[in-house]
Amino acid sequence: MKKFNFLSALLLSTSLSFAQNLTEVTNVSLFEHHFSGCDSCAPSDLGDSSAYDFVTHQHINAIGPNSFDENRDMVEHNGDPFGPAPFGFTSDSSSVWANQFGGNGTTKYILASGFDYANATQESIVNAYDDATATPWVAAVQAGEVYIAKIRNLEYYVVLSITATQTLTDNDFTFDYKYTDNPIVPVTPNGIREDALGTSRRVYPNPVNDVVNLPLDKNYSDIRISITNMLGAQVWAENFTDRDLVQLNLGSLPGGVYMMVAQTDGAISYSQFVKED
Repeated sequence: MKKFNFLSALLLSTSLSFAQNLTEVTNVSLFEHHFSGCDSCAPSDLGDSSAYDFVTHQHINAIGPNSFDENRDMVEHNGDPFGPAPFGFTSDSSSVWANQFGGNGTTKYILASGFDYANATQESIVNAYDDATATPWVAAVQAGEVYIAKIRNLEYYVVLSITATQTLTDNDFTFDYKYTDNPIVPVTPNGIREDALGTSRRVYPNPVNDVVNLPLDKNYSDIRISITNMLGAQVWAENFTDRDLVQLNLGSLPGGVYMMVAQTDGAISYSQFVKED
């Protein structure tokens, strides 16, 4: 009973809620790449909050290094750094910088007028999505609108509620979203998440106090590990070479529930774990 209460408290401490196979992420903002909070940024930092990945639930850079990244499900579209101007998003070729960057082109959206976001279920989301009217481009968003997306042409759906827009000093919008069970990272009964190649990655120990281990199915020459919290924010990133076991000392990481993403020679895998204080 003690372990159950501990895990329940951790889950409740985040902004995610779980009901009918849906998970909610709140207060996500997508910015025009010159947004005022980044006026003093180095050129390499511009665009850090201008694209979003609905698989790992985190921002990724809209501008580089790949012009049309398969992980970009939402990229800034239209807008004007001097505002005000209509501001939207796309998963395809962005209007910014003469269509020189964009997303995967396979995530598509519909405007779901009248959709009951508060009481959304997996069934209501799937039933409301209309592939015939879906498009990668949304020219401009307004607060109060609801969109439903089919992610990367898979049976994985997201419903977005636009909560705020700002066009005076920045072009940006803020949204909450709920997502259905994700076939890209299926969850087995024991909590292991599997990658698209079917190779499971078990992190241990789980829960962890300090050192966590991630065994790989073979020796890899280049490995990138990133960790995100349940709000989608990246809290850890580290590169490794030539190994079949990755060890991380997470003693400084606050207690909570996290997702570890391992990218190895073109493959990607996901493992959820609990960090104890």
